[in-house]
Amino acid sequence: MNTPTKRWMESQVFLAGLSCLFFAGVCMLASNVLGVPDRATPLWTFCVIQIAPITALGILFGKLTDIRDIDGLTRTERRRLESLVNSKIRQLIFLIAFHVVAGLILALALYGASFGRPAVAYAFTLAGALIGLSVYFTVSAYVDVKHIAAFKTKIADRTREAKARASVMAKLIGKRDAPKA
Repeated sequence: MNTPTKRWMESQVFLAGLSCLFFAGVCMLASNVLGVPDRATPLWTFCVIQIAPITALGILFGKLTDIRDIDGLTRTERRRLESLVNSKIRQLIFLIAFHVVAGLILALALYGASFGRPAVAYAFTLAGALIGLSVYFTVSAYVDVKHIAAFKTKIADRTREAKARASVMAKLIGKRDAPKA
């Protein structure tokens, strides 16, 4: 049975794998090009790559905590939104830890490169795959947070429309009850 959800999951796995392969290839190529231990220092830039996703995840984390405080929700909507936000917060915490682990593996690979260890190329490839996976997860978390923010906007629009209707009704009722001159 080929449902839309199954196809969506398969495409997500494919994109994650593609991201892993791309970044693993980039790191492997960089380790081959900069194979001399003295020239391995520029690979610290791959550790710096980790700073950008962690910063992005921190910003997304802040947005998620702001989304919780929405007035005008029904009980069901509040539960649904809280469930979405809690699951995304757990995912973001996991992703930050994942980024840190990828950075540590890369740092250890760089340390091994300074001593000319033969397994360094595999460590660079593993670190590249982790970086690729973390980049994919960061982009996916960003898209999910955008969906949650759209839900917040929808609720805010509904609240604004309700206030506008109430204002119009108050004016109409006020005109009806006004004394005639």
